[in-house]
Amino acid sequence: MYMKHFLRDAKVEKMPKINIGDYKHDADIWLVNVEGRVFCRQFSSNKQGWYAAFQSNSDAILKFPSRQYHVTGTPLVFSAELSKAINHEYRRKYGFKLSPLAIVGWLMTRKKHVSKTIELKLVNSEG
Repeated sequence: MYMKHFLRDAKVEKMPKINIGDYKHDADIWLVNVEGRVFCRQFSSNKQGWYAAFQSNSDAILKFPSRQYHVTGTPLVFSAELSKAINHEYRRKYGFKLSPLAIVGWLMTRKKHVSKTIELKLVNSEG
């Protein structure tokens, strides 16, 4: 049941927050659910952002309006097929119409963002 809520929240919520280890604040993240797996990408090129925080501490709290999840994050090993599916889901989730979310959703499929893809996994799937 806990995993079901996690996957549903990841599919529906457009701008959850994440707090990673020693990172000083909650960061907004862009994430998608692809084939029962959850992926996020860093939009900014901030070398001290949440993506960098994951490099030194993969333990995090993913925060949605209705609940929080203890997750770990690992950089995605490149796969052309999986990257294509993730890109498609970013475009679908964040929209096709001209809006700020849709523009960022499309930008997230650029090579510099694809290279900063993290897969999030629940630490404890008991709920």
